[in-house]
Amino acid sequence: MPIFAPRQYAFSAHSSSGSTNLNASDKVAFNELTNSFGSTSGWDNREGGFDTTNHKYVAPVTGLYYFCVHMYFHSNNSGNVCAIVPRINNSQLHNGNDTIFFFAVTYIGGDYATGGGLYLELTSGDDLTVHKRTGNSGTNRYYGAHSHFQGHFIG
Repeated sequence: MPIFAPRQYAFSAHSSSGSTNLNASDKVAFNELTNSFGSTSGWDNREGGFDTTNHKYVAPVTGLYYFCVHMYFHSNNSGNVCAIVPRINNSQLHNGNDTIFFFAVTYIGGDYATGGGLYLELTSGDDLTVHKRTGNSGTNRYYGAHSHFQGHFIG
């Protein structure tokens, strides 16, 4: 009897932009699918779901997903806190006490990379985007080509 693999919804995206300013509420422009390290298998957007034009992931099925965001920041952020948050259907997520972050950073000396991940439950058709938190003051500068947004369906 043949064994069938379940659908493997997954993507890996990055930004084609160079150094970019990020202000409060700005969406991070993840606009290219990351190459599968020379592979032609297409796992970079397996089973679809990532929209490079609108910089968002659209859930193909209802269920639990894991997403992670990693970004490369420049040293000229001098004290401006930058919280990177998920939005589902353009609503910033809240846990009842505060906004949910992928991560938050402030200037730590020199250029630096950081990131974080979240498990999120999505309904088929929900769209997930990555933004700088509403209410964060100041500008943060990041390098898009070294910044990534990835995710996969768990079940």
